[in-house]
Amino acid sequence: MTGLTTLALAREQSRLGAVGRTLAFAGGAVVLSIGDYLTGADVAFTALYVLLVALGAWAGGQALGVGLSTFATASWFLTETATATRRLSAAVTAWNALSELAVFLVVTALVVALRRALGAERRLAHTDLLTGLLSRRGLLAAGQVEQARLQRGGRGLTVAFVDVDGFKAVNDTRGHHAGDALLQCVGETLLHELRAFDVAGRWGGDEFVLLLPDDGEDPEGALLERVRLALERAARRRGFAVGFSIGVQRFTAPAPPLEQMLQAADLRMYEDKAARRPR
Repeated sequence: MTGLTTLALAREQSRLGAVGRTLAFAGGAVVLSIGDYLTGADVAFTALYVLLVALGAWAGGQALGVGLSTFATASWFLTETATATRRLSAAVTAWNALSELAVFLVVTALVVALRRALGAERRLAHTDLLTGLLSRRGLLAAGQVEQARLQRGGRGLTVAFVDVDGFKAVNDTRGHHAGDALLQCVGETLLHELRAFDVAGRWGGDEFVLLLPDDGEDPEGALLERVRLALERAARRRGFAVGFSIGVQRFTAPAPPLEQMLQAADLRMYEDKAARRPR
């Protein structure tokens, strides 16, 4: 299965999951509306509708929240008009219906805003601000996902450690602003050279980790050599006389713990560094 096929399959699974959530909440709304009708206008179901709308907005986003809000308002309106013990004027009934809808829409907006804020905070916590790659925490989270996929018998996974040779000299002779510029250069190059489904992050300092799922090609060879050459060219263009050591370790099922996978690739990186060091 190619990488594009894998991505297409993931998108299809996400779409099916969204359809399933929508149907589940629609079923819940129907059950609530039936209960609301059977108990009559004397029993208030507003709190239950608010809970349903809030859960729907959290699970399915604004579109599902607005849809449930509209359905809940219509259900309330029909129940009121069909079971009310006294008849209200059309204006009062319309005002009450609009008030119900406003409450549901406000709940939807608040829940969606809260979810977006939490998502942005989570992304920020998993992103290295200097390079734009994943942070160490983000790498560990992505690594757990890849390790679990491999454990289930998926295609192999290549873990690579990338270290900038000569980074300390750049910091010592040109200042930390130059070192930051070099790290940004590495981040930009990795984002450009890696495949869409690859994972890249900054492990710490001048060390980077790559998680490369197999796609039937040779990620250990052609891809990583291309990445090394691209990093060296990009560094030279910006005036940095540095090299790059890359340690590579490929894993297949059954997958070892993530810590062992990272340690093995780290060891390979130091072996590559020793082999490339001038005698």
